[in-house]
Formats: sequence, structure tokens, C-alpha cells
Amino acid sequence: MPTPLRHQYEAHGAQGYYEEYGADYRNPHEGAIRAILREAFADRSWGLRVTRLLDLACGSGEASIALRDLGCPIERIDACDPYTQAAYARRVGRPAEAHGVRRGGGAGGRAARGGE
Repeated sequence: MPTPLRHQYEAHGAQGYYEEYGADYRNPHEGAIRAILREAFADRSWGLRVTRLLDLACGSGEASIALRDLGCPIERIDACDPYTQAAYARRVGRPAEAHGVRRGGGAGGRAARGGE
């Protein structure tokens, strides 16, 4: 059984973990991500009309792939993650951006705006 991610964070810190393993990252909750997005898009009462999407903290593309499979053109998905660009590109076949995101401390990192 793989070591839970929280234990990896404790051992390496978030930045250290992703520097070491980011290129091979896979979200262990991919099935749940797919199910939630499928349900959201199936519920027409939400009135979702997708013209462009931002997959922020995109990981290895779990949400982008699920959205593509639900009919969202992949070229309308912009992805950004400071750590997992290689994993995203390998799975999705297009790059994820790292710019505009400050690295550091997992949830403590903040999106950079206007040179902050």
C-alpha cells in the first residue's frame, strides 16, 4: 500500500515532495474527481455553459481529462501548477503553466498578481 500523501508532505515538505516526485504525480482521488464533474455536468439545473476553464493546481490532469471526456475541448482548458507540469504534459498532451504561482508551503502559497 502506498504511503499516504500527507505522510510524504511531513517527511519532505510540500515543495520537497513535488521537487522529487512531481513529474510522476497522480492524484489518488481521480475517481472521485471524475464522478463529481460527471454529476455536475449531468445536472442541467446548474446551467453550466463552459467556454473556457482554468484547471488551477492541475496535478497530472485528472480534472482536465475528466472534462475533456465530458465534451469540453481540451484547447479551452488552461492549466497551472507550480510543481507537476511534466506529469500534466505527459498525460494530457499539452503543457501546464507554472508562471503566476508562488511556490511554498502547499496551501500557504498564493497566486501572484501584478508582480506581488
